[in-house]
Formats: sequence, structure tokens, C-alpha cells
Amino acid sequence: RIRRVFRSLRDKTGELNSLIQDNISGIKVIAGFAKEAEELERFQKKNFENYSLYVRILQLVSTLRPVVDFITEIGAVVVICLGGYKVLQGQLSAGTFVIFFPYLQMMYGPITGLTRFYNQVQRAIASTERVFEILDTPSDLKDTPHAIDLPPVHGTVEFRHVNFMYNQGIEVLTDINITARPGQMIALVGPSGSGKTTLTKLIPRFYDPTKGDIYLDGYNIKHVKLHSLRMQMAMVLQEPFLFNDTIKVNIAYARSNASDKEIENAAHAANAHDFIATLPNGYDSIIGERGVKLSGGQKQRIAIARAILANPRILILDEATSSVDTETEQLIQNAIYRLVKDRTTFVIAHRLSTILHADLIVVLDKGRIVETGIHHELLANGGLYKKLFEMQFDTQEKTKPEISGTEIEKAEAAVAQEQIIDLNESTQHTRWS
Repeated sequence: RIRRVFRSLRDKTGELNSLIQDNISGIKVIAGFAKEAEELERFQKKNFENYSLYVRILQLVSTLRPVVDFITEIGAVVVICLGGYKVLQGQLSAGTFVIFFPYLQMMYGPITGLTRFYNQVQRAIASTERVFEILDTPSDLKDTPHAIDLPPVHGTVEFRHVNFMYNQGIEVLTDINITARPGQMIALVGPSGSGKTTLTKLIPRFYDPTKGDIYLDGYNIKHVKLHSLRMQMAMVLQEPFLFNDTIKVNIAYARSNASDKEIENAAHAANAHDFIATLPNGYDSIIGERGVKLSGGQKQRIAIARAILANPRILILDEATSSVDTETEQLIQNAIYRLVKDRTTFVIAHRLSTILHADLIVVLDKGRIVETGIHHELLANGGLYKKLFEMQFDTQEKTKPEISGTEIEKAEAAVAQEQIIDLNESTQHTRWS
């Protein structure tokens, strides 16, 4: 019974710790919506559940010792009654009767001693069960028995009739066929929930397709060792993860044996060196948990420097400029231009201005490829890509009564064309293709 309650206590303690972590991490949101009182009430409720279980454990532990002591005393009473009767009947000598009591204590001593720390034993058992439950969880992705080390690749990536579903019954990707040649940029475009991020997660084998195969330089990635596959890839995510360590350690995470000069060169290429130099300790500055001491643009440039230092053949970019100001966006864009050079790159594009010169734009909708081509071809097709492009770049007022619908369309087309020309001119010196 003690062990069962300790299991429940471990669960409740985990829930309480999770609630505390959420409240500390989300304190700005809580304060911004004036929800302090509600969160405090949630904490008090969860904390009381934890407290009640702990009181229950103390009750059980407090009951255990007297029960054991009572049972041992019953044993002593039985010995006295039965032994005294046998002595009176002449069946047992008085000396044997007296000496039996030390034997009885020798038997009961270890039992009563065990009860003194039995609750600690049960607490340890309940805790280790939770630990081993996680440690013993089998990995969904394993190297096959005959997996080989992937040799250095050129960067040809092929999706052949790939389907994927997270849970049985709901397909996220359906019949995906894409071929990326070495050095090409493949841009993935589509509405939210269309499967862009899921598609890129299949390349480093964070998941395996439920149907179809992915090939890298002709090797089926299911038949190569995971370590050798991921060593030739790098990812720059929209929300980069940085460790609570120095800037130097975070950049060198891609290649731990890199020299200080190589780390600095990577930072220069990522347009990060200038702001790093202004920090009190430079590259040895501690950046806090998840890089909390840096701005969004600074964290992004550190992540790009890390990818540059890794020098991968396959690069995956989740749009890095969607939540930064214009000046920072330009710095990050210039860093990305250097990063993608001569690499096979998959870009998840939220700002379509970043992929105007992609070698192939793949438009996804509800997990299916609905369009492929380059920017001008897709605009001419008048499909989903054109709709997304116009929604993003349309800044004209559509509610003026004195302008007809035809005039509005002409004005919108003219503005869009001017924006395309401006974007082409601004990126001409760093074309991706």
C-alpha cells in the first residue's frame, strides 16, 4: 500500500514541477493577460493534492511501525504462555525457557530494523520505476542489422512516392516525389499544416515514411547508420535552440574540435562577429538558458554560424527571418546566402521574398504537392502559389468605392511587379541559382 501511494506521489510531484516550469517560462504571458490569480489557484490545487498524498504516506508509515511492534509483542506473549505451561508441566526446563527470549529478540531484531527505513525503500522503488520506464522505452528509429556507414555525399536527395502519418488514420504527406540535385535550393511553400516541416524531418530520419523511400546519392537512408547520415546535415530552425553556455561553445557544438580561428570565421560569415565583439566577455559570454540574453536575430545568427562551421552537404532551413526587423533580416539573409552556396538546401519559406531565385519551388497543400516550378512559372500558372504571393505582397486598399474591381486588379499587378523588380535588384549579387 505504501508503494502504491508513493507511485501516485511521484506522478503528482511530476505534474506539480511541470506546472511550476510552465508558469516560470510563461510568466510574461501570464502577466500580460493578468492571470496571476488563476495560475496561483491552479498551483495551490495541485500542491494540495501533492500534500494530501504525502500526509497519507505519513499515516501509513506511522501505522506500520506500531503494527510490527504489536505483532512482535504478541510473539513474546505466546512464548511466555506456552513456555510457562511447559515448564509447569515439566516438559521444558526453566533454563531453556529463559534462554529462548534472547533467541526471540535475535529473530525479531532484523524485522523491526527493516521497518525503520522501509518507507525510504518504497520511495526509492517508486522513483526508480519512473526513471527506468523512460530509460527502457525502445527507440522507434534504429539502425538496421546490415546498415552501412554513409560515405561523403554530393547531395542528391530523392523522395520516391513518400507517404507519412503520425497516427494511424490521418495522413500528413501523400505521394511526395521530389528530386534535389547537388547545390540546388528546394523551397517548400504552402499554408500552415500542409506538411512542410514534416517533410524536412524525414530527411535526417527523425521519422521514417510509412510508405515510399528517401534516397541520398542513391543510398536508401533506412539502410545507412543514423550517425553517418546526420553528420552530413545541418539544420537552422525558426526558433533556434541554444545551450546555457558560452557563445563559443554554442557555435562549436557543430564541431567540438574546431579552433578559435574557425569559430571566429564562422561568426564573421554569419554576420555575428560584430555584436559578439561588443559583449563584455566576447565569445566567452554566457548567453543564458535558450539564449535568453540575446535578441531573436542574434540567436538566429549564432545558429547560422553553427551550421556554417558544420560545413554540411545537406542543409535544412526553417525560415529564419519571419520574426525579425528589416535591418536584422538583411544581415541574416546575407549570412544565409553564404551558407547555402554549393549545398543542397531545403527551405521552408514563410516570406516568399526569400525564395524568388530557388531552383525549384514545391507548393504543398494538405500534404500533397499541388505545384512545382520556379517563381515566374508558378505566378503565370495562377494557382495556389500566386494566391499566396498576392496575399503576402498585396498592400493596396481594396475598399475604395471610386475604384472599380478591374482597376484594383491592375494596380495590384503593377505593385507586385514593382516589388519583384526591386527584390531582383536587391538580391542580384547573391543569386542562389
